[in-house]
Amino acid sequence: MRSSATLPPFWFNGWKHHLGFLCNEVSGLKSTDQEGFRQFCLKLNIMGASVSDFYHGAMDTGEIASEITGKLMALNLFEKARFFQWIDHLEIQFRELTVSDGSRWTLLKGKDKVFYLHIHPSRHSLHTLRIKTSILKSAVALVAYEHFFRVMVSSPDTVNFLRMEYLGFSPVKEDQMKGIWGLAQMLRDRCKKT
Repeated sequence: MRSSATLPPFWFNGWKHHLGFLCNEVSGLKSTDQEGFRQFCLKLNIMGASVSDFYHGAMDTGEIASEITGKLMALNLFEKARFFQWIDHLEIQFRELTVSDGSRWTLLKGKDKVFYLHIHPSRHSLHTLRIKTSILKSAVALVAYEHFFRVMVSSPDTVNFLRMEYLGFSPVKEDQMKGIWGLAQMLRDRCKKT
């Protein structure tokens, strides 16, 4: 499994933070068997378990990293030691930069020697949703299931089956599925374009 959606030095969890990345992962699924789909769902664990700031804009992960690189180089802050000093200078231990589509990106010190620059969409940024990770996982599993098995899901029972069988979540009531259906439709619409 790809651990970062970008090349070093950027650590960027595309599974949790980037719609286009997820579309590429879903479209790369090959229909084989239930176990293959189960393995895909296990990859969704990299999303974590709380909330996600989820970028749904048009820029791909490489474009975002490239623009941030340019901004840091212009400030002479791209080299690891200088970047860490810049981050450590503030008590909050992060910085934000805005890229050309108006979205803001949070920059943190990475925990890896090679991926030393951790980025993710900023909270309440343009082209970004703040969403429960369980909703995100459910929507991705739903769209992946449709792609994998060449079916269209419209039943809440199927969503709950996917949540329980593949994600280890409890079922949700039909009126609580609005977020899952909405995000799944956003994924379907974007994934058609990739």
